[in-house]
Amino acid sequence: MNNGDRMVDASIAYTAIDIAEQEAEERMRQKAVKAYCSDCCCTVVGTCGIGADDCVALRNFIQKLKDNEID
Repeated sequence: MNNGDRMVDASIAYTAIDIAEQEAEERMRQKAVKAYCSDCCCTVVGTCGIGADDCVALRNFIQKLKDNEID
């Protein structure tokens, strides 16, 4: 691949694409969790009343997101 005046090895380009996709997926996952938590009945003044680490519903939601990634 030609990047201006520089040549980029195809394997490096594919690696960069994979990293960019992973970062985009993580940003989307964070946005989905934020949206989920904003509608949760346990949210008090914009903060999770249970704590994200202890919230079973949030863990189940995240697990469903991960399961959908595999499909």
